[in-house]
Amino acid sequence: MVSLETTPALQLPVIDFTSPNLKPGTVEWDSVRGDVRRALEDEAVMSFAKKVSELDFMTRRMIMECFGVNENYIEKHLNSTKCLNDVKDGLEVRTTQNQDFYFDILT
Repeated sequence: MVSLETTPALQLPVIDFTSPNLKPGTVEWDSVRGDVRRALEDEAVMSFAKKVSELDFMTRRMIMECFGVNENYIEKHLNSTKCLNDVKDGLEVRTTQNQDFYFDILT
């Protein structure tokens, strides 16, 4: 069964990234790039990012369960990869040396 449950308020768009001609500078690239931008503007970036994160956690859990990984290790892994800092504007990246980098969302 391949299905993702979505709430009625959030309908994620379907964008086709499979074209072999999807390369920077091509008409197809520009078209898909525009689709991505409109999707992010229409769906609210944070709602989209949250759904992607939920999907990431769900699929990693399923993969580890398929290989018989102990539940304690699964939880430790998933918790270790959660972003601990909320950032209001833009993206925050923290390196292993505890250096912070911030990327603003361009409008």
